[in-house]
Amino acid sequence: MDLYNWEDIWRIISSINSFNFQKISEDEILKFLDENISSRDGDYKKYITRITDVIDTKPYTYKEKVINYIKIALKGHIFTNSGEDILHQSDGTNSHKYIETIIKLLISLSRTEFITPTIYIDEPEIGLHPKLGEQFITTIHTTYNRYKKSVPEKESGKYSTPYPCLIFSTHAPNILKQTIKLFSTDQQILHFSKKNKHSTKISKLNSQYSDLRFINMFSDNEARLFFSEYILFVEGSTEMEVFQNSSLARIYPDLGRIDIYASDDVMLRNINPTYSQAAIPFLIVKDIDKVIKLDYKNEILSLDGDVSLVNKLIRKGSLKFYNPSLIKKLTAQRK
Repeated sequence: MDLYNWEDIWRIISSINSFNFQKISEDEILKFLDENISSRDGDYKKYITRITDVIDTKPYTYKEKVINYIKIALKGHIFTNSGEDILHQSDGTNSHKYIETIIKLLISLSRTEFITPTIYIDEPEIGLHPKLGEQFITTIHTTYNRYKKSVPEKESGKYSTPYPCLIFSTHAPNILKQTIKLFSTDQQILHFSKKNKHSTKISKLNSQYSDLRFINMFSDNEARLFFSEYILFVEGSTEMEVFQNSSLARIYPDLGRIDIYASDDVMLRNINPTYSQAAIPFLIVKDIDKVIKLDYKNEILSLDGDVSLVNKLIRKGSLKFYNPSLIKKLTAQRK
């Protein structure tokens, strides 16, 4: 679709209807208008006859007739945004309003029709202020809920017919964040990744969360990690200061490819790629006292805390080094 050709919207509107306009003849329309708007009997009919005697026109197609029948029942056909002609506004505002209008129309009009449209939108965030991007998702969710049945019994204006399938391709954390927070179990995130010259890998993410504490705290910072190349999870501000130090980044340029994220157990449990099943390599840095507990009196070393968060370090209930080759080297030296 051309996001600046608003005439296409009329074409879409005319395609989603089950009305049989073929039953209406031109003579019936002419007679109706002649009877209702002529000051004298036959004036309108004579007026139209004089026009057709002078000009030649190509007959309307069926779809064009449908569009005209729909338009004549509306108060106008020029699209506006906040009272202003949409064509006089910026490209970002224009495309945003166009996409929003299309989606709202398809959701509302398809409720009573035997049609399930699929809509693919590539980067809806282009040209939009981040807050307007969030508002875009919120508006769709409001329209979605307006027609959604919530009980088995009949509800006025609510329908159980399938909704249109909306597919967004995006690199905007705020779009992803708002989608996860608002649509809950009615959304599915697909993660596309590609390493070097290998083929693109598509992962179906676990993007539905039951932990309300996580959903309430889920922000752009967490959504940004879905687009990471590498993630380093740390505990707090001290580690953040170390790994984000510009002097260290000059020595180790690869640090610029890594997203450093400070998290507590609630956030880490839900946002780490092991849970989401995203193809994103990550590492967890934790203080050793958060992983093990040492009983000095009885000389007992045991695992402590939520060991599932550091399962790469733990095998069969015992703590080991992350690097297997280092273990072999240490064992050989002992012997």
